[in-house]
Amino acid sequence: MNKFALVVRTTNEFKNYLKLKLESFQDEYHHKHFRKTFDPHITLIYCPLFDRNKSEAISIIESGLKGILPFKIHYQGIGATIFNSVNVNVQSDVDLQDIHSKILHEFMPDFDKLNLDERFSVFNTSNLGKDYSPHLTIELFNSQKEADIFLETCNDFSPFTQLITELEIVDATTSPMIFWKLVK
Repeated sequence: MNKFALVVRTTNEFKNYLKLKLESFQDEYHHKHFRKTFDPHITLIYCPLFDRNKSEAISIIESGLKGILPFKIHYQGIGATIFNSVNVNVQSDVDLQDIHSKILHEFMPDFDKLNLDERFSVFNTSNLGKDYSPHLTIELFNSQKEADIFLETCNDFSPFTQLITELEIVDATTSPMIFWKLVK
């Protein structure tokens, strides 16, 4: 089943900051990078297309996003999770949770009736619905200890704000390929 992701890209400056931190950590601790490519972004929704084609999916997403661009993302701080990952906590001047929920329910109106196992089997993530928490994942580590050590290397992080003027829909089934951009 084809899946898509609606994403917000971060600035090149922040991407380069994170990439240098990861490369330094990798060299010092012989950490094998989890991803083949480093492409930090915030996933607003990750969802199967179900029985829709790409143009139908784009139409649904466009209606759910009507009038939200531009908006600001506030990168608040870097923290480790219990799942061995290090994330950047984000806030916004628009309700990202509401946008996520609206689009999710357009694609799957009965989503709230699914139990956690059913949700995970369909979406392959638990960051959904009422449990959705916007963030930017920097890296998944082999252990919590590794994540905590990496986190210490980011103590020079300063919160900042990014004006978002475009969103991308990427094909999440193959190598992520943009098949649509919503631009202000």
